[in-house]
Amino acid sequence: KPIIFLLPVFSVLGGEGRSWRSFAKSFGLNKQGISLSIYYGLTLGVVYIMAVRLGGYVFSQQPTDYQFSISAAGFMYLVLLSLVTASWEQLVFSGFLLLRFMRALNDEWASASLSALLFTLLHLPILVFESRAPFVLTAIQLLLFFLVGFGNAVLMLRTRNILAPILSHTFWAMAVGLFA
Repeated sequence: KPIIFLLPVFSVLGGEGRSWRSFAKSFGLNKQGISLSIYYGLTLGVVYIMAVRLGGYVFSQQPTDYQFSISAAGFMYLVLLSLVTASWEQLVFSGFLLLRFMRALNDEWASASLSALLFTLLHLPILVFESRAPFVLTAIQLLLFFLVGFGNAVLMLRTRNILAPILSHTFWAMAVGLFA
């Protein structure tokens, strides 16, 4: 996925002849408000973890306490995979698309909704072809993807720093990996 989505984004931005600083800023990569971005990203990330955990209880046939049997290496792999996935997806959806929607539409809610919708559509094939879940569960998962995409878009619009949505998305992905 990163090659399919990030290469075209980088080629578009590279073709604009921007300096590195301008290029990075167009993605929300900056030092401005970094403390606040970390705080908001971690806070929403913890909310995502609690939502995934609660969903595990609600939709499980036999809710139990989790007994993790994941090794330290497996956990580090999960953290790394979650961080890499969150980074590229947020660079595309919150850094590239959302900020351009804002310039074009000049409407935060419409821009955040459109970005979240595209984020949801990215995950649709995985839900349909890999999970083979019942329709109702798939619809709920799509709604959750939309809410995660929308939440991350709002984080980006409020902090103007890509670090916040990357952190919250990382926690989401880790929670799904551990609890779902």
